[in-house]
Amino acid sequence: MSIKLWIIIICALILYNIHYESNILSKLKKYKKYYKMMIVVIMGFGALSVVNKSPKMSYDNMKTLQEFIQVMPIDRQSKDILTPFLSSNSSGTNQAKEHVSIRKMESSGSKGTKRSVSETKKKYVASQQNWTCNKCNQKLNHTFEVDHKVRLEYGGTNEVSNLEALCRECHGQKTSFENF
Repeated sequence: MSIKLWIIIICALILYNIHYESNILSKLKKYKKYYKMMIVVIMGFGALSVVNKSPKMSYDNMKTLQEFIQVMPIDRQSKDILTPFLSSNSSGTNQAKEHVSIRKMESSGSKGTKRSVSETKKKYVASQQNWTCNKCNQKLNHTFEVDHKVRLEYGGTNEVSNLEALCRECHGQKTSFENF
């Protein structure tokens, strides 16, 4: 069928619908579920034809789509449902990204003399110590503090290797002893 014939048919249906006060549209709305199912089937066949014609291009498109989904503001479960296609490669990629971010965090803070350490770095230091105080070996609670092994004024840095997680009591004792 030509495009002209489709335009004429659509216009005729719209006119008929207007004349009979939305009778056709109300009947068409009853089958909304089936229309959605038809659209999914058509999209599936379209995706299959693209994959069959050019597998490399379709893989690149899926990879781009997955990267787009990763930055969308949706919860992790929905992302996992939407990105099952490249799961074997994506987990390695995520592990590599995670490894790079850990290395960056471990080496950051070598230049600064600022006395603040990020919350992420604090939690990382505590997790490396299995959430136990480095002095008394008690379990750390939410009030734990991170202390510099070598003080900043004596050449210490904010690197992870120079930080230790202490409970509030041990940190207070250490600080008062160092200041005395």
